[in-house]
Amino acid sequence: MRNSSRNFWFKILDRYSRLAFYRKPTSGTIAVFGFLLMIPLFVYSVGGYPMLHKEQFKGMQKKNVGDGL
Repeated sequence: MRNSSRNFWFKILDRYSRLAFYRKPTSGTIAVFGFLLMIPLFVYSVGGYPMLHKEQFKGMQKKNVGDGL
């Protein structure tokens, strides 16, 4: 009985190829979506977060070496 219902859904998915596309994405699609997700996260972690929390990073600012000259 379990096989018959499984075959039924595969027949439906094979008939409508647009639905079959969502069943298993290609590795290139996963790579593109991963890249598009990681770039904004990286930009926020490097630029956005320190700008929003300036007081937290005040003590971490690098002092100029030749400032006293």
